[in-house]
Amino acid sequence: MRTLLVLAGSTVFLSGCGAASDVSNLVTSTPNSAALAVAELNVQDGNTAISAYFVANGSYAGATTTSLRTMQPGLSPTVSVTATADGYCIESVVDGATASVRGPGSAAPGPGSC
Repeated sequence: MRTLLVLAGSTVFLSGCGAASDVSNLVTSTPNSAALAVAELNVQDGNTAISAYFVANGSYAGATTTSLRTMQPGLSPTVSVTATADGYCIESVVDGATASVRGPGSAAPGPGSC
């Protein structure tokens, strides 16, 4: 609550300087950035799980969110997977921020959906 009051007070104070929009952009963009970072970590965990699935099955075919949770029990409930015999896409949506990775061979999770 104290932080919110400080930010509100800063907004009122800075509005005379034309910087109020900077403060409001900071307040609204920070949660989205944090949500995206969490979604990317969730996708990375899914990527680890699907790698284990491939080792166990010799293919990505049949990989589901449920089977990935078997490989990695702590996998976030926000993770979903779409898989074919030779490829996959893993996605996570956290507070409206979406991250995904396509594989195999994709570099790292990034913003956007499958």
